[in-house]
Amino acid sequence: MAAVKPKGHWEPFTIHGARSGIPKPPHNHFSHEEGCMKKRLLLMLTLVIAGSIALTAQDKKESTKEMTISGEVVDVACYLAQGAKGEDHAKCAIACAKAGGALGILTADGKLYVSLLPDSHKNGPNHLLMDHVGHLVEAKGYVRVKGGVNGLMIKSVSMAKM
Repeated sequence: MAAVKPKGHWEPFTIHGARSGIPKPPHNHFSHEEGCMKKRLLLMLTLVIAGSIALTAQDKKESTKEMTISGEVVDVACYLAQGAKGEDHAKCAIACAKAGGALGILTADGKLYVSLLPDSHKNGPNHLLMDHVGHLVEAKGYVRVKGGVNGLMIKSVSMAKM
């Protein structure tokens, strides 16, 4: 009987592993399906992050308005606790502000706008109001309202025109 020769390219069978001394080829732990799933997950995560950034930017535009606020500069803590205001309370208000207390602007209709730290963080929130404690002023800046609290990021302050 004649020997049968295999047709085409033929390689002998090789046993990999500890017994043969030949290292096993690296195993691909991820199937094609798992790779697609990871790509989908990454895409979804990217879309969620992009959407939240867009909503935050839109929310900031809606909640921040540039306005001019007219009223008296007061020490927020003393005003809320005792209703203290006016030139008679100015020395106390300045001392409180120098100690770190917040200043604000009390309007004629009773709304209190608390001075906010500027976006630049170069100066404290009170620096533009310190020279005007107890006086009527016009302050230009960005109003931010949240949870019933009125905040004002002040750009400029001038004495009110009477």
